[in-house]
Amino acid sequence: MSIPFLGWAAEFLDYDNDGWKDLLEVNGHVYPQVDRYDWGTTFAQRVLLFHNEEGKRFTVAPAVKGTGLATLTSRRGAAFGDLFNNGKIDVVISPIEGPPLLLRNENPDKHHWVALKLIGGPKSPRDAVGATIYLQANGMRQREDLMSGGSVISSTDLRPHFGLGNATDPGTAEIHWPSGAVERLTLPAVDAIFTVIEGKGITEVACGAQPCDKSLLGRAKAVTPQPVLPLEKPVPVQQK
Repeated sequence: MSIPFLGWAAEFLDYDNDGWKDLLEVNGHVYPQVDRYDWGTTFAQRVLLFHNEEGKRFTVAPAVKGTGLATLTSRRGAAFGDLFNNGKIDVVISPIEGPPLLLRNENPDKHHWVALKLIGGPKSPRDAVGATIYLQANGMRQREDLMSGGSVISSTDLRPHFGLGNATDPGTAEIHWPSGAVERLTLPAVDAIFTVIEGKGITEVACGAQPCDKSLLGRAKAVTPQPVLPLEKPVPVQQK
């Protein structure tokens, strides 16, 4: 499916919050001259969105007329994140010419989700870049890595986001901080963004587009991070 296209940005994202990472690819040819010849491609190209069918295969999401997936232009960079704090991952795309394109996620699913805003301690970067987070929930173990960059001149949302499907239990988050510390937190609710400070646990909570239950912040702050011993490093074998 992607053979006629020239890809620049690609990212795994769970656009329908079912717990399985989907794939979005941003495309655009290098040479405008390709439109003059019958080369089987064009300068302006559309975005490709592949839906993850529970780890079995990827299927192409239809480019419905009037949506961002059907818009043709030559694109380069893309940044991904929950721009409206509603639990949906949106995409901002930079084209060669013209204003950025916003793909606002309006997928009609009612799946649950959880997100974390990490703040590093004294021995980690404050933005926690380099951290790895494992979420154990809904019978699945998911992983997110905090990276400062993405595709061409683009920086993605630094808040790890996890889709939970129909599960109402957000499970536990195991955070591997850049300092080497490892902590495990039992999350108190779904459909919320939890601010976690290294060594201090959950300090703030936001509930997306809805106001938080007044008791949730108290329950969240009562969650104490449990230190987890990292795996022992293997002893190197000395050569004689």
